[in-house]
Amino acid sequence: MAKWLVSLDTDKIKQYIYSCDHLKEIRGASGLLDHLNRETTPKLIEHHHGSLIFVGGGSAMATFSAKDDAQKFADAVQKTYLEETGTATISSAIVEYQPDDSPSVTKKVQPTAFNLALREASVRLQQAKNSGRGHQVITSAPIFARCQRCGQFPIEKVIRIGNQDFKVCRVCFTKQTIPSSLYPGDRLKTSVFARQTLQDAGFPDLIEDLGDQSQPKNFVALVNADGNNIGKIIENYIHQEADLIALSSILTETIEYALIEAIKASMGTSASKIPIIPILIGGDDVMFLTPGHLGIPIAVALCQNFKHKFNQLVQEKTKDNPSLFQSNPPEAVMSAGVVIAKTSHPLFALDELSEELLKSAKQHSKELSSFGIISTIDFRVITTPTANPLKKVRQTEFRIAEDRFATSRPYAIDTLNDLARPSWEDVYQAILRLKKENFANNKIHSLQNILRNRSLLQAELDLMNFIAHITEKQHEIMKEINSSMHLNQCNLLFLTNPLNPAQLISPLPDLEEIYEFITEVHHDPD
Repeated sequence: MAKWLVSLDTDKIKQYIYSCDHLKEIRGASGLLDHLNRETTPKLIEHHHGSLIFVGGGSAMATFSAKDDAQKFADAVQKTYLEETGTATISSAIVEYQPDDSPSVTKKVQPTAFNLALREASVRLQQAKNSGRGHQVITSAPIFARCQRCGQFPIEKVIRIGNQDFKVCRVCFTKQTIPSSLYPGDRLKTSVFARQTLQDAGFPDLIEDLGDQSQPKNFVALVNADGNNIGKIIENYIHQEADLIALSSILTETIEYALIEAIKASMGTSASKIPIIPILIGGDDVMFLTPGHLGIPIAVALCQNFKHKFNQLVQEKTKDNPSLFQSNPPEAVMSAGVVIAKTSHPLFALDELSEELLKSAKQHSKELSSFGIISTIDFRVITTPTANPLKKVRQTEFRIAEDRFATSRPYAIDTLNDLARPSWEDVYQAILRLKKENFANNKIHSLQNILRNRSLLQAELDLMNFIAHITEKQHEIMKEINSSMHLNQCNLLFLTNPLNPAQLISPLPDLEEIYEFITEVHHDPD
């Protein structure tokens, strides 16, 4: 008997969340979308006689025994999203398929009818999203006064924020009045992994609260993390509905565990506030604000925990049910982009920067595929009110000459023994060693100035002069650190990029850029 697979995905989530650059509206928007995704969508599936397979991260999948029910469900979800949010839309794809008999472990039937339906749904869903069929909102007209919060939509309401009345649009009013219990991250406190540490603490209300905790003060980090190639896992490892249901459960539990354990590792035992403000938590996506000095440590722990927990849960589920994934269990890792900036920096700009860094980190993970499935990270510190796009910075400000770059970013998070290139762990340990020895930051800055000389010969002469003016102990420390970061194979400033032997790269500018934001906070997964 035929079935109909319905695949859903929320359109332009970030555009809806950041359409108003105020934290309360951002958290309200994210909380509302999460509520519609996790609570409302399953109820609509049940109401239209469907079976839920997957929900999370703004996406959902369900199967129906009747085409009419599938179409009515898709229409109902689209209508509900628009009514509840005012502007957010969701795209859908419906694919008919004939279910196979469950393939045995030995037959290895691939691809199955369900797998083919998943692939077809993915193509159709992307076509629907690219078509721009979503609801178009008139954002301005001569006779309308614009919202005093987002500046986009016509005024419809008046709301009091603090001691001031604001004339706002319906969209911002909805975001402002969402109960805090629906904010992203609230369910973390009720997770089985939270235990007493998180259950008794609260989330900060203001970005300034995070800035006050930061070392140095008034800096905040936006962490943007995402599982690598989850779409490919669905395409290559999901053969039956049970596989996707299992994967959905694994991802949900993995994200909760990974983030909670990373947070707990950064908190003091008497902390009354959880040191993050969650922006987005769903599927395999995580985005949050945290004090500047905690951005990279929490991101690193999150990625390490994700890999550890995902693979552990896959092994447990396949042991209990050997037919899952046709006895070919998937592996997954996470990558992260971290941008550190002043608390006054616009949030939408931080989001764009973090997205660029995340894409860079994920691309590096692909470049390292011959070494296994590798977690990666990229980061950037912004101290100015505006910032150039990442690609422009790396190709101009960090390019010393045609073949020399004043950076080694992005980084593999953990050391790869077969790769003569520094990992983030190598850079982190180097910073801790320098701080332990009270190595002056201005000396690291001097090294960066030396390596930025366009003449490599002049840079080497300046380096000799630099070494002549530091103590013997400082020189020994530098040699040890340079060796751990593979700088000794070329000279004390650069190393040959093993992924592109025509290039010389250096981790020293990266070390200096992040130096003051690194403390002893560090975590290894259980």
